[in-house]
Amino acid sequence: RIRRAAANGRELHAVQRAQYDGEHLADALTAVLPQGGAALLLAKPDLLKGYQFQRILAVLTPEDPALADIAYQQNKAAMAIGTGGLTGQGLFQDESIFIPNAWNDFIYSYLANALGFLGALAVLALLFAIMLRTLHTAAASADLLGRLLATGVFAALFWQCVINIGMNLQVLPVIGVPLPFYSAGGSSVLMLYICVGLVLSVHMHNKKKLFG
Repeated sequence: RIRRAAANGRELHAVQRAQYDGEHLADALTAVLPQGGAALLLAKPDLLKGYQFQRILAVLTPEDPALADIAYQQNKAAMAIGTGGLTGQGLFQDESIFIPNAWNDFIYSYLANALGFLGALAVLALLFAIMLRTLHTAAASADLLGRLLATGVFAALFWQCVINIGMNLQVLPVIGVPLPFYSAGGSSVLMLYICVGLVLSVHMHNKKKLFG
């Protein structure tokens, strides 16, 4: 009887723990994701893998010790951005905060730490200028195909920047989206420059030019 009671107690504790985790995850998803996306994830819990759920929870509760390994890179990135100051620690300095794989998805946090707030703004300004020029090329295109190509490249650049910087600022989960023109990479860099070539081709074949 004692063993049976102990086993029943462990089973009850496991059920209660699972219910608590499920309720906690449901509240978190409902608070962060749009209602449609949250309903989809709750209706199909196997849609995301376990580590993907953990990455979402790591953004919501970065101080949770159980998620320390998952949130480590983002915590270091947020710390690097916060300690960069106005002009930064300087490039290639030992004082810079170590960020795992900083040359890839978290290059923005390294640049913010090395170049400071002014350098981080300069990075955003350069990206914004490229996107603005791409949008102007779309507006100047005389044919529909050119407008669609340039607008699609603009949208891709814009959302890549939003997602990557959101990852660095610890407001979006890590999903492996690089920062255009800054992150190291293989296929992503190749596709980026193919897109740039398409936009340049649209600009060269424009009949009405915005930039001479």
